[in-house]
Amino acid sequence: MPQEAPVLARGSATNENQVQLTWNAINSANNGGTVVTGYSILWDNGSGTANIPLTTISSAATLTYTQTTGLVPGSVYNYIISAVNVIGTGVQSSSLAVTVAYKAEQLGPVTTTLNGLNARIAWPATASYHSSAVSAYKILIKKADGTYLESSECDGANPTTITNMYCDVQMSTLTGATYSLTAGTPVIA
Repeated sequence: MPQEAPVLARGSATNENQVQLTWNAINSANNGGTVVTGYSILWDNGSGTANIPLTTISSAATLTYTQTTGLVPGSVYNYIISAVNVIGTGVQSSSLAVTVAYKAEQLGPVTTTLNGLNARIAWPATASYHSSAVSAYKILIKKADGTYLESSECDGANPTTITNMYCDVQMSTLTGATYSLTAGTPVIA
């Protein structure tokens, strides 16, 4: 049996519809004297203990698995992996907890106020993040022609903007060529 467990990690393709798992190959020094033939993955189905067989990978070269069924957005699932050879299943990895992402709920109404020579665009916190923290806000400002433009002045991924839930845009930017708003026009974001 393999004497080393693969190191399990959350794959970058994990989203609200799937969980991607990745792991490292087991080298010949830790394969128990017999070549690794695949991997066995257990999960918890939301129960908290990863002891339910999820899949068996029948290739030592396969180092990813994507689960697309049995998942609920916003839920946390635990996974364990073991290397397999002709003698049997090796030691188990540490448990990996993965939160299935979920899109944040619609925000409440945005407010704009004057803040010196700036327009402050502020928004309320969403009531629920579905167990996933907000990583960025997308801030769109309505231009004079009625179309919306994503604001380059408000960095919605900036940690301070995320925490404060507001950003300031210079009035000269709003009345300039980018937005072409006239003085006194309400800012709609």
